Amino acid sequence: MSADSPRTPPSRQNRFLAGLKIALRLDGDEFVCEAYNLSRTGILVTGSLPDPTGKAIEINLGSTGGDLMLSAQMKLARAFSDIKSGGVQLGLEFPPLDAERQATLDALVNRVIEGMAPAPLAELDPAAPVEEIREALGRVPLAHRITLATRAALGEREILRHDESPHVLDALARNPQINLNELKELLRNGDLLPTALEHIARNGRWRSFPDLMVTVATHPRVPLALAMRIADGLNDMAKSQLLRKPGLPGAVRTKLMADLSRKRPTSW
Repeated sequence: MSADSPRTPPSRQNRFLAGLKIALRLDGDEFVCEAYNLSRTGILVTGSLPDPTGKAIEINLGSTGGDLMLSAQMKLARAFSDIKSGGVQLGLEFPPLDAERQATLDALVNRVIEGMAPAPLAELDPAAPVEEIREALGRVPLAHRITLATRAALGEREILRHDESPHVLDALARNPQINLNELKELLRNGDLLPTALEHIARNGRWRSFPDLMVTVATHPRVPLALAMRIADGLNDMAKSQLLRKPGLPGAVRTKLMADLSRKRPTSW
């Protein structure tokens, strides 16, 4: 490796975990490697490789099903040691491609995006500054963030709750693994969609938590009909708590006062 090669991996920009097999040729010698962090501009290759400096580099990259295959001459952007495997990692850049090969590359990237968690999230610390998290989220296509939010594990959910798209937050509220504390934190976001609030209110997991229902009923974007329905289902203690909340719609306040004056038994 050249003396100025970095010893740590470069930052990922618009790249996605791939885990695809790749055949790498260095001056005609072929090596079977793993391809990671695939993008439309480059790819990260790792394996037991010799020093690539000054050598002609060619790749043959295929889909897992074998129906897509891309061959291209590559430019070496950087090389560094892979401490975990003891091998070498190469950052390779794609040259300008003809229309057919560009279409193949686009198809490969799309398949990776559809099937894997994106690298900007996979290696991001949930405790990172919010600005850094949102910058990383902004590099992931919205459709993929929405899909990921519906099935994300805890660490990914901690990241996705900072997403600025209300559609991602809506998907996150529907994640079957989300816990009570996460949901309470999510409800602090004033941009949460009414559809997410409706889902939370109807979900049997949450209806047994009156304080959570009070939070839903007083959310800035809660529809009046939903707030009325929640109020109707609360016990007297929770209704009294809801009455003390500022900004409660007049119709809901009137209903609560009438209910409490009658001391009517309630369910839910």
